[in-house]
Amino acid sequence: MLDSVDVSLLAVLQEDGRASYQTLADRVGLSRTAVRSRVHRLLESGIVTIVGAVHPAVCGLDADAWLLVRAQGDPVLAARALSARTAVYASQVTTGNHDVVARIRARDDAALVAEVDEIRDEERVQAVSVFRTVTTVRDTQAIAALYEPCPLDPVDWELLALLQRDVRGSFVRLSQAVGLSRAATRTRVSALLQSGIIRVVAVADPRTMGQAVSAGFGLTITAGARQTTARVAMVPGVRALARGWGPYDVLGEITASSPPVLATSLSEIGAIAGVAACTSWSVLEVVATPAPVDVSAERQVITTVPDPRAQTVC
Repeated sequence: MLDSVDVSLLAVLQEDGRASYQTLADRVGLSRTAVRSRVHRLLESGIVTIVGAVHPAVCGLDADAWLLVRAQGDPVLAARALSARTAVYASQVTTGNHDVVARIRARDDAALVAEVDEIRDEERVQAVSVFRTVTTVRDTQAIAALYEPCPLDPVDWELLALLQRDVRGSFVRLSQAVGLSRAATRTRVSALLQSGIIRVVAVADPRTMGQAVSAGFGLTITAGARQTTARVAMVPGVRALARGWGPYDVLGEITASSPPVLATSLSEIGAIAGVAACTSWSVLEVVATPAPVDVSAERQVITTVPDPRAQTVC
């Protein structure tokens, strides 16, 4: 479990995973040395992970979906089989009308359909329902965010890859790696962050935050989907939320400290104006936590602008 100072540090790092030790010290009222020690402990223990999450669309991955899977046999083995697929970036074993929930990315809807067809042919898969994400409203795992598209040159791609491998790397180290001045490197990194092309944020296991149970939910919306979904996003514990089409209008995930608290939160969601029906399921086991796009693996298929080593991102 995290103490109150750890929770405060995590809150800052969830806003900005590259926040300096001095900034963190100022926010929590400790010395820079004490903060550095705490951050190192959190990272080395695996309680907190700081990720460089590049928006999938930057790498040409424009189609995203949640799969509600009926397993053939052991659901854990089915979830593991799905997680071994390149397109699948998260999976969990659940209760309810399906046994596994997985999330996948593809370049477009045609590629998404082809991937789903292959998944349906998996020997451990009995049936698949598809929820096609149109808008990601919330994702505390830092996998997606709104961003402003702009051309990237090879230096920008190098910086994105570096930020994924060394998320809190100093500007001195980054500038040496790409062969630019520290000022030019800082400008580029700031532009990448401000445009939403990459987010550098802390991700923590909800259990370390006292959130011992989690559930997924699907909503049928009667009217005012955008406003209704915004109200759902404000319910404490909602970690992921997306609008789209398929078996539901909205799909999400929520955590809580105990089953009674979770039941209360789900009841609160079901009572929100505009929600016609709320179907929920318990998460029994997380087989693969949501993972960011790997820039090193995807970059080669993306067209970039020429490499003038003196221009900024946008």
